[in-house]
Amino acid sequence: MKLTALTGIFALILWLTPYYGDPSEFNPRSVRITSFGIKSEIRSEFGQKSDWIRISNTSSQQIIMNQGEWFLSDKGMEFPDKFKLPRVELDPGASIIIWCDGLNVQAHDIHTNFKLKQTGEEVGLYYRPAGTKSSAFEWISGAVFSPQDRDVAGYFILPSGDLQPLFTSDLP
Repeated sequence: MKLTALTGIFALILWLTPYYGDPSEFNPRSVRITSFGIKSEIRSEFGQKSDWIRISNTSSQQIIMNQGEWFLSDKGMEFPDKFKLPRVELDPGASIIIWCDGLNVQAHDIHTNFKLKQTGEEVGLYYRPAGTKSSAFEWISGAVFSPQDRDVAGYFILPSGDLQPLFTSDLP
């Protein structure tokens, strides 16, 4: 009788414990740039209207982006590690806004060392696992965009890689 009760309690504990998946099944492509803004009307913590990138966890498990493994760049594979992201923890389905204002600081929010150009350029998220060669970067997600239309504030990046205009009413 006692064994059955203990087995039942153990089963209940296992059932109530959240499962974030096997860490060995980590897929860096579960983290991606889902939108970005240029000529933005939203303000950073410093009160400035700033460009931004939204990075989202599209998986069903928590993702820990370790410092020194994740990078943002507006220069493509020429300079994939232009901005090294600090450690970021993203719960399933969660997002984080990274400000592209050239300030290169981490206060409450993260601010890159580059700005996005309204005339068009590339924005990318890159991954390099710890312990790999310094040149072994993997492009994870991003987009190449053209000069901005007057009423477009940025773009959603669809899973297909296509860009969908982002208007002021869509801003985070």
